[in-house]
Amino acid sequence: MSNNATYQGTQDRPCLLITRPAAAADAFAQILNERLGLRFDIHKSPILTISYLPFTGEIDLYSTVIFTSIHAVKALAEATERRDLICYAVGGSTSAFARSLGFDVREGNGTAEALTTQILQDRPRTPCLYLRGEHIAQDITNKLNSAGIETDESIIYKQTETPLQSGALALLSSGRTIILPLFSARSAQLFFRSYSVTGPLDVIALSENIAAEVPGNRARKLRICKRATGEAMVSEIVNLLNDTNQLEGRHSPK
Repeated sequence: MSNNATYQGTQDRPCLLITRPAAAADAFAQILNERLGLRFDIHKSPILTISYLPFTGEIDLYSTVIFTSIHAVKALAEATERRDLICYAVGGSTSAFARSLGFDVREGNGTAEALTTQILQDRPRTPCLYLRGEHIAQDITNKLNSAGIETDESIIYKQTETPLQSGALALLSSGRTIILPLFSARSAQLFFRSYSVTGPLDVIALSENIAAEVPGNRARKLRICKRATGEAMVSEIVNLLNDTNQLEGRHSPK
């Protein structure tokens, strides 16, 4: 299975292109290797690079912290030794990472919109602090403040557009079937703004909001995960491969 800059692999297998930031791409590729083996070739080429910014706020002013990414958890853990904060985390992966660092976590069901609804229902101790990246899909801070839940925000990491590597570009023009899992709306926007694919493109979006960024004429198939979790993404990849194999079996010569 190829994870190198130049594409290698048999021509009868689809290729899965992972465009997540490097660390997340490595972790997801490992999960797929362990679960699915050689059912397809994996190619990693991040379309975003994460860089951390110094946290300049006063964490002692806050009772509740909101995370919508693992990057925010990591940044806060490096900025303070406090672990007595009530933390709201967007989904399973972010929650698990925060718990592993000692935070008390209320886990959301995978989307920023659902997490906002959960906070509105719980009405936790305020003020809240939303730790976020430079680009966001949902304005959590404004929604909470508008509902009377005092919330500040701090940008503690940047998501910088990163050109796809030469191997990924060659793959896009190879005519191969490509499976493209999309984990963020920004990744979807950047990919479809900058790149085209000559062969069949099957897209799996982590959520409805991400799927909305996929142009209607650009994907042969567009699937949406039932839950916004990494496990749900793996399940949809398995379903897509099974459906493709069944279709090819029906159409193969007798």
